[in-house]
Amino acid sequence: MIPYNPFTIGDRVVVLVSGGLESAVLLYHLKNLGYNDIYAITFNYGQKSLLYELAASKRMCETAGVSEHLTFNLDMSVVGRSALTADDIPIPHTGEAFGPIDKTYVPARNLVFLSIAAGWAEVLGASFIVYGANGSDRPPDSKPEFIEALNRTLSCGLQATAVEGKKIEVVAPLSTYPKTGVVQLGYRLGVKFEDSVTCCAPVGPTWEPIHCGECDDCLQRRQAFKDNEIHDPTLYLV
Repeated sequence: MIPYNPFTIGDRVVVLVSGGLESAVLLYHLKNLGYNDIYAITFNYGQKSLLYELAASKRMCETAGVSEHLTFNLDMSVVGRSALTADDIPIPHTGEAFGPIDKTYVPARNLVFLSIAAGWAEVLGASFIVYGANGSDRPPDSKPEFIEALNRTLSCGLQATAVEGKKIEVVAPLSTYPKTGVVQLGYRLGVKFEDSVTCCAPVGPTWEPIHCGECDDCLQRRQAFKDNEIHDPTLYLV
């Protein structure tokens, strides 16, 4: 079953595109629903897999035919130390990422990204900001209570909403979908899975990334294809 659709055809939407599976599925889902005025934003926040994420994001945005694809540069490595941004913190293998705070968790990342996207949405006159939180995500900034709280803030923190009475709302259509469900939905939508990159530390050419096969993200991706008995086009080192 396709996720609940809160949009009205004709609404302009801003989509956070990281180059991952969820980004691809969201873009295909929106196009499937008839949205043609899609604005994509990809963040360069100092992540180790930056070049691969940018290339993957560009591929899927070209396939989806978005109205505009913006790359926004900011360095979160200073205030958001994580295995994804700090050279002295290695990418953990499965099981090593867990603890009171995951080693791959970047503090305030989604809060910052969504706030910036909200500013762009106000300028564009977009009603919705869409991002790829899914049911397998562990960080608190992917949970329904975070989205609800952020929307309360947006309702009184922007001129468009607080003064002009317009709606700018963050939605996460895949928030009830575990990774297995994301792959299943993507398969039904005809997603080109090979356009996406999930790995925290890919290698090889950016146009044909090789996933490490050992990080937690790789293992979740591989297991999701296996559980669905769907061919996995991903290249893995191990």
